[in-house]
Formats: sequence, C-alpha cells, structure tokens
Amino acid sequence: MEHWQSFKKKTYRLRYRLLLFSLLLTVFGDLFLPVNNLTYFTYFRPLWLLLAVLAGWNLVHKNPKKNLIYKGLLILLTLGELTNHIVPIERLDIIKELAYLVFFTIFSLELFHQIRSATKVNTSILTAVFCGLIILGIAGGIGAMVIETITPNSFKGNLMGDQIADFQYFSFITMTTVGYGDIIPMTIYAKKYTVFMTLVGNFYSIVVVGIIIGKFTSSTIKNEENPLNRHASHKDPRITN
Repeated sequence: MEHWQSFKKKTYRLRYRLLLFSLLLTVFGDLFLPVNNLTYFTYFRPLWLLLAVLAGWNLVHKNPKKNLIYKGLLILLTLGELTNHIVPIERLDIIKELAYLVFFTIFSLELFHQIRSATKVNTSILTAVFCGLIILGIAGGIGAMVIETITPNSFKGNLMGDQIADFQYFSFITMTTVGYGDIIPMTIYAKKYTVFMTLVGNFYSIVVVGIIIGKFTSSTIKNEENPLNRHASHKDPRITN
C-alpha cells in the first residue's frame, strides 16, 4: 500500500510532463513507429488516446467528484475501443467519437482551471499551457470528425483518407489561424464549427497568455516588495573595497 501511495504522489508531481508525453504520442506517434498506416490507426492510435485519458485522470484523482467522472469516461472509452475491435459497429464509432469529444472538452476546462489557480509561473505551468493548446487541437479534430461522420462531405480538399490525421491537422491550422485552405468546410455546420474553432484558438492564446503574464508580473512585484529581498539587494555599507 505504501508503494502504491508513493507511486501516486510521484505521478501526480509529474502530471503535466506525463500528460505532455501522452499528447505528443497522440499527435506525432505515427512518425516513429515502423508499421503500416492500417496497423497504426487500428491499434496504436486508440492506445495513445486512452493513454491521454489516463494522464488526464491523473490530474484530478484527488478530487472525489471529478475522479468519479473521469474513471467512468475511461472505462466507457476502453470498453468502446475493445468492442469496436471485436465486433465493429458503425454507430458505435459516433458514440465513441462523442465520448472522446466530451472528455477532451472537460479535460481542457480542468486544465484551464488549474492554470488560472496557479500561484506562480514555473516550468510545470508552462508545460500545462502547452498541453492545453494540444488538447484543444485534438478536441477540435474529433469535433470535425463527428460532423463529417454525421453529415458526409462536410469537408473537401486534400484529404489523405485517414479522418483522424486529416481533421487533427485541419483543427490545428484553423485554431492557430494559419489556414492553408487545403481542407475546406462545405456545409453550414462545418463552416459554423470552423468559426467556433477559430474563436476558441484566439481566446486561448489571448486569455491564457494574459493570465501567465499577469501571474509572472505579480510574482516579480511581490519579490521586489519583500523587505528581505530589498535588504539582500543592497550592499552592506560596512564592507569596503
């Protein structure tokens, strides 16, 4: 029991680094595994997504209510992935995509709350900010995939055939307002969703950066106003050259 508690404390202390690792695997994992696309997207991509869900649970396991919600989502998504491999069901894909979308939406809100609640800016918080941007990109891609699944041909352009990779790419270039134009929303739902993603991306960039700058400035002012710091910064007049 002691070993388990020690392990939980250690993983919680490294929660943002573990989360970043799982998210980078989700986005870039296919570049490093020497397997064909079908094998990767059938077996490895779901594994990386579930690993990200597990890393997300590590953020909230100290909160009983949130812990219960995240555990339920983790079990639901794991069962969905296993069922999909044993007995592929078309409607199950939509339910699974919606479950992932709900999870990553809740996940991004929780991460934003933790960033806003932080008392000082350090490496962990900067890692959390970067994780938040990646999570929004992944969630945006899943949302676009749900729209395409429900209303086919909602998006057109240079699509490679792998919906996850295509819409993940579309999400990131839309949220960062790069917008190459190689994938185009065609239906009213796709266009409105694209506008929403752009708004979310700009909101995150402006508000979160503002929060980080505000916390850093506040911390600097407090340090300068601390009498001990002011005393240490002045040279002792009794010391002569």
